[in-house]
Amino acid sequence: MAQINSKRTFNRPNLWGMIQNVLIASLNKGQFLLGIIGLGFIIMVVKLNPTDTKIFLDSLLVAAGNWSYAGWMLGIFSTAGWFFGTKRLRTLHAKEINRISEEKKNLQQSKLNNKRLSSSNNKNNNSKRR
Repeated sequence: MAQINSKRTFNRPNLWGMIQNVLIASLNKGQFLLGIIGLGFIIMVVKLNPTDTKIFLDSLLVAAGNWSYAGWMLGIFSTAGWFFGTKRLRTLHAKEINRISEEKKNLQQSKLNNKRLSSSNNKNNNSKRR
């Protein structure tokens, strides 16, 4: 019997695994619909024959040169800018929250260490008070 090399077959990267990971990440970020539309567009372009692909891309470039589509392009660029801006802000916010929590933890530990008394100190303090 042939021995199967489990290290090579387990967790081997492939196209469908990559697509699955991308779609799961888009679900977590709320961009699943955009991912499905993009995937459908890519599949549509791949399925076209070369002459139809050339015609399709030429019509896209001609449409991009038309000023009536400037609003659509502005909308797309502003949405992309909003996405990257909020991603940056989320990162900054998470770093600041982590910094504040570390400072709070260190302050609490220093305050507790200063006020912490052993049982022998409590007995000595109580006997002095009497």
